[in-house]
Amino acid sequence: MRQLADFYSEQGKYIQAELFFQRTLAVHEQTLEARPPETASVLHAFAKLREAQGNIQDAADLYRRALVIREQAYGSQHPLTIETSECLHAILISQEDISKEKKD
Repeated sequence: MRQLADFYSEQGKYIQAELFFQRTLAVHEQTLEARPPETASVLHAFAKLREAQGNIQDAADLYRRALVIREQAYGSQHPLTIETSECLHAILISQEDISKEKKD
């Protein structure tokens, strides 16, 4: 299912991708054997999709969840943890910029 989510996302077919990301994430969260790093990978990819769709708050929430898992699984200096942290940071900065523009 994850491969289909990635495929549809790369094709710009966001609605189909979203459905497969949601299903994949549900399976990971409901399965006792689910490995947290794989769940973090799904969350990170789903966050990228949400970001591409313009759903910044959803993307930030998904990046936060992925970051917590990756920090626990790999530590704060691992490249995957850093990647998620940087994506979250970029989104938070863009949210601040949007908020400033609206106030001006």
